[in-house]
Amino acid sequence: MSLLEGKRFLTYVTVDLLIWFVVITIDSIYAASDSPQTDTSSTMDQLQNQCTGATPITNIQTSGSQSGFPPENVNDKNLNTLWSDYGLGSWIQLDLGTTKKICSVDIAWYKGNQRQTNFVVSTSLDGVAFTDKLTGKSSGTTLDPEKYGFPLTDTRYIKVTVNGNTQNNYASLTELHVFNSTPSSLNQYLGGLPPTATTGKGLQEKYVFVKKWGSEGTGDGQFQRVHDLDFDPSEKYLYVVDRDSNRIQVFDKNGTFLWKWGSKGTGNGQFTIPYSVDVDSQGNVWIADRGNHRIQKFDKDGNFLFKFGSFGSKEGQFDNPRQVAVDKDVNFLYIADSKNNRVQKFDTNGTFIKSWGSLGSDDGQFNLPVTIIIDSKGDIIVNERGNNRVQKFDPNGNFILKFGSTGTGDGHFSEIEHMATDKFDNIYVNDPQSGDTGSGQPRVQKFDNNGNFITKWGSYGTGDGQFIDPEHLAIDSEGNVYVSDRANNNIQVFEPVK
Repeated sequence: MSLLEGKRFLTYVTVDLLIWFVVITIDSIYAASDSPQTDTSSTMDQLQNQCTGATPITNIQTSGSQSGFPPENVNDKNLNTLWSDYGLGSWIQLDLGTTKKICSVDIAWYKGNQRQTNFVVSTSLDGVAFTDKLTGKSSGTTLDPEKYGFPLTDTRYIKVTVNGNTQNNYASLTELHVFNSTPSSLNQYLGGLPPTATTGKGLQEKYVFVKKWGSEGTGDGQFQRVHDLDFDPSEKYLYVVDRDSNRIQVFDKNGTFLWKWGSKGTGNGQFTIPYSVDVDSQGNVWIADRGNHRIQKFDKDGNFLFKFGSFGSKEGQFDNPRQVAVDKDVNFLYIADSKNNRVQKFDTNGTFIKSWGSLGSDDGQFNLPVTIIIDSKGDIIVNERGNNRVQKFDPNGNFILKFGSTGTGDGHFSEIEHMATDKFDNIYVNDPQSGDTGSGQPRVQKFDNNGNFITKWGSYGTGDGQFIDPEHLAIDSEGNVYVSDRANNNIQVFEPVK
């Protein structure tokens, strides 16, 4: 169901103007305006009938953001996330890319059912000098989007300037969307995605091949069974596990080789079948050294810092650890202890805290867990090859949900490989579709954070956009998907069609 269905909206109307920019100014003190303010049912009906076309957003700028509440949240189709900044004069501005004919703005306010926010809609021809055109006040009764309409207007930028609300001086919006007069499915409200690959939610989404690099070999930029990959916090460096070469290679986002470290062995900084990499929020590099049954930590340049773990099934021991994941505050590590069929939790000094899991198919049990990822809420997401499914837990190991089973359809897997999340907590899964239960057509599947299927892409082969054995993934802040293929010994990059 669309967020618009069954909802009531408040509409504020201005005189007809030819403009380039729209500004919405929000003030905790009721603002005055020199523009007419009418609210007639005939005008409202006309606006509702015309403003059905969602307008895609190409860029978002802000005065600042509170940690964990980025501006992208206002356009993520999720009323449970928000952009927030503190202080009078905080603002958020949407860029439509080119001039569009706009007739309404929909805003969902954080705690919109508890407090009222005063706002002013302003316009500008140059994006510098803004003139107030509309004064209004949110209802204070709903968390759903409220519609603020105006006659058809040539606009490129939408700006919301906030000076507080009736409770405090925070500027907090959960969604901000712009509508035009082009007929459009209301589903486009939830992202404005292009009509190509139909998704499980009725939205439309497509990923297209951009570039690839790599080949089989031992030279710089070559691989022997390329495995996991992860960006540093600045996305300046992409760290890649070159599994059978027992080394880590570092590239920029364009695939240019930068440096490497590692060799086969059991010493510090050496590896025996390195399997996964996780770069924490401080830039430290953590490697699951599978064959040595241990975890190693390095600085961003590859200098060895420390290690922990040994072979076994006791607390703090491992049997083929395949994945290490570090929480965003760099307090805890979670390890996929694959052949012990459990998850182990440690502090970042390698001190054991707890574990959960055993061999089986019930909730909270595992059959060869291979990947652990942590979403923005701190929940722990684990997939397992033997059960061809994904499970989600809270940080203490309490079961939350699961999805997936063996098969070839959407949301099914065959010999499931590894996962990654994007900044919206969508989950991407490499699905080789190999073995007797598979279709033989490897693919990437994308799900929302609750396991609802969104889209897929890929087929068998060596061409652009094709896979033989897709292994690991990394997602950058722009939503580009980097996929390693251990059989093709390359990394391919895909971008979402905007």
